Amino acid sequence: MKRFISRGLLGCLAVLLAAAVANAEVSGPPRIVSLSPGLTEIFFAIGAQDRLAGVSRQCDYPLAARLKPKCGDFNHPDMAGIIGADAELVLFSEQVREAELAGLADAGMQARIFPARSADEVIQSIFAIGELTGKVERARLLVEALQAEMDRISALVGHLPENQRPRVYLEVDGPQVLYSVGRDSFMSDLIERAGGQNIFASRPLPYLSVSSQEVVQVDPQVILLDHPFQYKVGVAKRDGWGDVSAVVGGRVFDATDFDMIVINRPGPRLAEALMEMARMFHPEVFDAQKTD
Repeated sequence: MKRFISRGLLGCLAVLLAAAVANAEVSGPPRIVSLSPGLTEIFFAIGAQDRLAGVSRQCDYPLAARLKPKCGDFNHPDMAGIIGADAELVLFSEQVREAELAGLADAGMQARIFPARSADEVIQSIFAIGELTGKVERARLLVEALQAEMDRISALVGHLPENQRPRVYLEVDGPQVLYSVGRDSFMSDLIERAGGQNIFASRPLPYLSVSSQEVVQVDPQVILLDHPFQYKVGVAKRDGWGDVSAVVGGRVFDATDFDMIVINRPGPRLAEALMEMARMFHPEVFDAQKTD
């Protein structure tokens, strides 16, 4: 009798355990598609890459991200790929078209947008993804390390008065049609933290088209070409740009001088982007450090 009862109890326990596992799987972190390279980097940085059912074709860092199933382009989902990946949640960053969100909703899928209007919002995204994937502690440690390094850099250049902060023109596309960053881009925030002044910081937009004449009139002292379609040798050939302070002073920087992907990607390499900018804006500060 005792043996019978023991086996019966074991059978009940097995059923209960199976049910508990099934419930845990149902209520666990969802299968996620990230269509933002910066968000994908966050998943890998906090050890949550197993939750990624798919990524965009632009998600190329770290190298392991390239092995994930492709479910569209940056902020543009491929519905067939997402359905094939059995995804439950699709993540976007910054701007996304309403039509894309409507298409996902019609297919019964959830979407979430992570804005990147400032460095602080990027850090908030790290916390949010940590909570979403059950990697809260890893996210906290990453944020602590990021903030410590960013504070260290800002302590070197953040105290500089306005007349020592160079006027900065950051070009994210061109040269046929010029695009720059406005106040609502994390890159504008990084420029300010790195001891510079974004010449279009008064514009309440993340990205905006600008005219060649506008740039020349403001006379930037530093120019960053954050796209692969123009090198610094071509900037001086633009109409009226030969007398711009950045050109005259040899302070036009392109992909041969800095890592474009690091600077334009809102993700866990935020401190590296800040350091790249700070070194270009204030080389004298970091040269002095080397000699100390």
